[in-house]
Amino acid sequence: MLETREPASPQPLEKRDGPDALITPEIADFVTSTIERLGIKGVSIAIVRHTANGTFEVDTRGFGVRNSAGDPMTSKTVIPIASNTKQFTAAAVGLLAHNGVKNFTMHTPWSKVLHGFKLMDPIANAQADAYDILSHRTGLPRHDLLILRDGIDADFSLRIVKGLRPSLPFRQAWQYNNQIYDIAASLVTQVSGTPYQDFIQKNFFDKAGMKSSTFDPAVMSATEHSEGFWRKGENLTSAGQLIANLYPLNSPGLAGTGGIASTAEDMALWLQVILNKGTSPVTGEVVIPPDVFAAMTTGVMVENGAGLVAPEMGPQVYGMGLEHGSYQGRNWIGHDGNYVGYMAQTTTFPDDGLSIAVMVNESPRGYFAHNSITWRIAELLLNMPLRVDWLSRFEASNKASLQGRAAAVAGMLPSPPNAAKPTAPIKYLAGCYEDLAYGNLTFTLDQDGKTLTSTAPQFGEGATMVLAHYDANVFNATLSVFQPSVDGSELTLRSVAPVRAEFGVSISGVRGLAFNGGLWVAQGGIADPVGNTVKERAEVWFDKVKCNEKKHD
Repeated sequence: MLETREPASPQPLEKRDGPDALITPEIADFVTSTIERLGIKGVSIAIVRHTANGTFEVDTRGFGVRNSAGDPMTSKTVIPIASNTKQFTAAAVGLLAHNGVKNFTMHTPWSKVLHGFKLMDPIANAQADAYDILSHRTGLPRHDLLILRDGIDADFSLRIVKGLRPSLPFRQAWQYNNQIYDIAASLVTQVSGTPYQDFIQKNFFDKAGMKSSTFDPAVMSATEHSEGFWRKGENLTSAGQLIANLYPLNSPGLAGTGGIASTAEDMALWLQVILNKGTSPVTGEVVIPPDVFAAMTTGVMVENGAGLVAPEMGPQVYGMGLEHGSYQGRNWIGHDGNYVGYMAQTTTFPDDGLSIAVMVNESPRGYFAHNSITWRIAELLLNMPLRVDWLSRFEASNKASLQGRAAAVAGMLPSPPNAAKPTAPIKYLAGCYEDLAYGNLTFTLDQDGKTLTSTAPQFGEGATMVLAHYDANVFNATLSVFQPSVDGSELTLRSVAPVRAEFGVSISGVRGLAFNGGLWVAQGGIADPVGNTVKERAEVWFDKVKCNEKKHD
């Protein structure tokens, strides 16, 4: 690793606006220079410090701009916090157990209390409880392609999870999955009898005094809100172009995993709840009961046991909606989140009485920004011994990622000169295919006689899947995903995902279509599926069906 650390300066920090200001000139300068260096738009920050005399110091500020018009980002700008929502969802499930609603406990298997819940793994289905599900040890990989589109209904993940193949056995290892938190939202609704969003509003937003936080796109759009900016066309020779979009909050099915939009001022209120171990010092309300808070702030599953993320980082574990780790010897709990155009991070150092929230309206460089800013704030306010140049590290890792992406696309080679033909005439490979979770694909044969194309609206508006023949029954598969503009009038190609497709053909005809090579987005290092048949080796398997019939309801 290139040298990216230097000893801290012994000089004391200059204060801003009096003795209690937390966003010092040095911190402000660092945020501004980070925005300029990364070429991003805006950043919103909240810092809370629990003092020795029991009071709370709070500082919030916006930097840069919040939209294409150049309006300034402020501490009142509403911006999605993405997967930081998981803290609220986990707290909601814990509150149900604390209150004993319908005899629900943290150890109750969800298959016994959540109507419609079923996992493909029978052991996981019979045993998975709140600790298993909320700490990501069900064995399910991400399957994130399923949540790219707008308009997903509240119980979408609950309905389709039984069709998602796990990439690991139950409880074997930590593996992040978003759908399980959307299923948790369905659990909150069913067990409490109150819609999940209303439950969060009443029990958390209201009790913490968070008046600007919302799940509602209409509310967000009617306020001082931030557009998101995603980077189109970044490669090894170009920084690409920033394209504006709005967060698709009109997808109730994403509420539990990442549906909250908030402000720096509201997040400061939430950080005070976390620093004060569940009780709001502002309203006096117990927002998170002690037993629930203890469960959330206790690690359950090892996420990174070797601590290899960086030399300053210790091993990381995951609890209920919160990660746990250490930085330069200081314990922290927190989470990050991302969606197209938005990235955010909340980090609390409970032993040191410091909490930080950083929200950025850009992706993917927003990840570099919120991490670099968070750790620099901690270094300065906690007088840590090292100043780490995280930006240089992230720039190096981004270059490596772009190289890997280019190699993946280049790896989709044209058919070899001696390529075998499919075992069924290619015209018979065209037709309708269906998967319980991934929906329907209807392939038509292109004029070249070698390529099959299907629309794929389940992956977002305008999405297409193209299969180009490679060898025998194997095809290079390319999924093209598009992003709507702010006003919805235009679609822009956002990403191209190269994967491998293989048709299952028997003496009775074409049986189905298997996708491999990363469609299910498993954790790094997890082996591909194995088996004796094409179907057994599939990450995702589509049955071939008659085009006027549905096999799955």
